[in-house]
Amino acid sequence: MTFLDIAKVRPTVTQFLRDRIPNRQTLLLSWPFIAVNIFWFLVLVSWLPMIAGLQDILVRLRLGTAPDAFSVRPDTVSFVLVAVGILATGLVRFRFIPVLCVLPALMAVLLGIGPANLGNWSELAPWLLPIGLGLVALSGLCFVLHGRIRSPAVAAFLLLAGIEALSGIFPLAPSLEEGASAIPPVAPQPGAPTPAVFLTFGRLFHAYHLSVLDLLIVASLIVLGRFLVLVWRHNQPGWVGLRENADLRTTAVRTAWLSVPFFVLIGVLGWFWNGVGREAEAYAITVLATPGPTAAKSLEDALRQASAREQQKVAERSKASLGDATAKAKDGTTQLVGSVMPNVRASFPAYLMELRGCRWYDVFCHVMNGIKSVVNSVYRKARDAALNSLEAELRRADAYGKDQLDTKRRIATEAVDSFSRQTTRWADTAVSKAFETASWIGLILSIYGFIVAVKTVMVIMSRLLYRDTPDNPLFASLKPNTKNPVSHLPTVVGNEAVIPYRPPGSPDTYIALRYEIRNAVANVSLPQPGTGIFGRMLSGRYVLGLLRTSSLPKEGASIVVNAPSELVTWSLAPGEEIILRYDDLVAFSSTVRLAIEINFSLQATLFGRFLFHKAIGPGDVIMQTQGEAVAGHEKDAAESRRATSLKAWELQAGFQIQSNLDWRGVYLAPYNIRKQARSLLIYDNGPENSRWSSLGLIKAVRTFLLPF
Repeated sequence: MTFLDIAKVRPTVTQFLRDRIPNRQTLLLSWPFIAVNIFWFLVLVSWLPMIAGLQDILVRLRLGTAPDAFSVRPDTVSFVLVAVGILATGLVRFRFIPVLCVLPALMAVLLGIGPANLGNWSELAPWLLPIGLGLVALSGLCFVLHGRIRSPAVAAFLLLAGIEALSGIFPLAPSLEEGASAIPPVAPQPGAPTPAVFLTFGRLFHAYHLSVLDLLIVASLIVLGRFLVLVWRHNQPGWVGLRENADLRTTAVRTAWLSVPFFVLIGVLGWFWNGVGREAEAYAITVLATPGPTAAKSLEDALRQASAREQQKVAERSKASLGDATAKAKDGTTQLVGSVMPNVRASFPAYLMELRGCRWYDVFCHVMNGIKSVVNSVYRKARDAALNSLEAELRRADAYGKDQLDTKRRIATEAVDSFSRQTTRWADTAVSKAFETASWIGLILSIYGFIVAVKTVMVIMSRLLYRDTPDNPLFASLKPNTKNPVSHLPTVVGNEAVIPYRPPGSPDTYIALRYEIRNAVANVSLPQPGTGIFGRMLSGRYVLGLLRTSSLPKEGASIVVNAPSELVTWSLAPGEEIILRYDDLVAFSSTVRLAIEINFSLQATLFGRFLFHKAIGPGDVIMQTQGEAVAGHEKDAAESRRATSLKAWELQAGFQIQSNLDWRGVYLAPYNIRKQARSLLIYDNGPENSRWSSLGLIKAVRTFLLPF
């Protein structure tokens, strides 16, 4: 290629990059979105000291030690940067109120100083713990009221926290094993920061061991709080009409009666699982307990006996390496990191308790392995943190030369002695923390059960309030007061939908690859990859085909389906929204945005769920029905139909329900829905939507057992 050819290509490349790299104006428009996600990510990071402090309090209570402070140990510089980031990004998007709400998370760090450092303010020591707990509650309430669980900030935090937590189970952090090469011999200058092995949040905390159970517990509490807030918010607009047009007292009594089978079922399942838990605990005690006169009376006692046995083995194995480390530290004439750390690291095993191989049906064996894995996870985190701390101190000692041997010996000897004392506590710490977090699993299950119970009561109440009777003026609508009602009717186009040619600059079209496309070939594309991931993957709508409408022939292209299936097109203006199912989605314009509608109102539970997939205009949406399609204001659309035949509807459409209001009718039987007069929707007359099979029975029961 000549220089002239390169000169010709360069403008094309520049134009290509200009089209695909956001310009300055786009970045400025996106800055509020970026700022709010940075803000909430840093808020979640600032919670880690509070989680550490709470866990420390609970562990000390289990060990019989009364907590006297809200103990946290963050790295000062790192946490100051987190605080500055919270204030800076929060002021960009939220002004002042939410920023003040997250300040408690930062103030809780100051409460970790402990009573011994209060000096003249020692009378405040009894107040440190209640103040810290109050600040924790206040900061969490801020996120519950103003935060968003489904956001890039939460996803990024969970990813990094998950890596940190899983490092206790899988060795993600590099370490020196026996026979490995030593650390580079060039030592830093005295007073210089010493490097160590850290994972994602390791620089914030030097002694806190984040676990998967910590994440589950905190996430469950946040989900519960956010659920209660959204239930209240989403039902506020509808309560006015309910108070005026419904007998709420009679409805509540009937709802309570129809809910009896559900709560009986929950009670029976709880009794069954409690029995399984007792049997599993007895089995675990038999496996773990040490034979002798002091028989273990609980699973925690048995685990302590087992960990004591394993700890004794570790102590015998590490005795020689620790003795050698102590001797070299007192001598002080060698490079300590290279001569001490390989042997010390190699003398401590990667796990405390060995897991057994289990057959797939051996439930108790899997339960035991799960308990041991939690203990091993906490043990590994404690071991890695202590080893990294020892290595950092020895590096600091190695930085002193021969003319400062006394200082070097003092630092090294204190580090090895401190490390030796810590090793005797690893097993007890692992068991205590494992049991403290495992004891909260019951809380997680209780939260799940509470959300399911609330949903069940709301489903039953919605069937009473929005029943299809001549004198009932109430209709259930996801957004009855929306400002963007759909202006175009859905159109049934038969077995073939045409995608016309459009000039350059017009919206392109995404098509599900399973459909036949005539007069054009779609390229593979991944539009909106962060939206509806699981639903789109299960329905085969995650990876789609892309048709460039400006590259089509003049007569356009077409999508074809086989009879009796039909295609329905629906044009949406900017801001207009329709509810749909990914299984029925055939194609949509590149300007259409897919999203999830989360609605915790009584109106939403008419359909037995809180989550809905939707498409937001502008653009065209093409859907498929398995049989004859009934759409728009057709006469047949005004009749009541099986709920399974409803394929799509405008967000503000109103519905009433026809259901047998007895125990069998509510929990097992199908139900019909009827739309409000002017509402727009699409029904599917396919045979699969009119039959009631055993699968339909499973779906009916699922409504009352899944939380969302």
